[in-house]
Amino acid sequence: MPAPSMDDSAAELFATLSRDSAGLIQDDVALARAELRQATDRAAGLVAVAAFGGILSLSGVIALTAACVLSLSHVMRPWLAALTVGAVELVGGGMLALIAWRALRRIDFMPRRTIRTLYDQAAWLRDKVH
Repeated sequence: MPAPSMDDSAAELFATLSRDSAGLIQDDVALARAELRQATDRAAGLVAVAAFGGILSLSGVIALTAACVLSLSHVMRPWLAALTVGAVELVGGGMLALIAWRALRRIDFMPRRTIRTLYDQAAWLRDKVH
């Protein structure tokens, strides 16, 4: 695009500024969409891994639970053995869920580069208009 000359009218300059501003806004929207897509893809990947890990380990937890209850039932009443093993598993599962939740909360969904670019462009436009 050619640089505006001194012979251009105010209307032509304003039209050029409007056209350029619209292009910048479209670019910023595209950048924001790319940033959000990147963050949501990362979050979806973490959720998928956590879900797969939970499903995969379920059968192992069931078998280990039964083995622990059977082992403890030799030294305590069976209902107390089941209650003890269940409580330990509940605490362990809660801790794992908390770790995953905290990792998900650290993902930044704010399109910070886009916002910074918009502020820079607004400052540039203010300088050009004044």
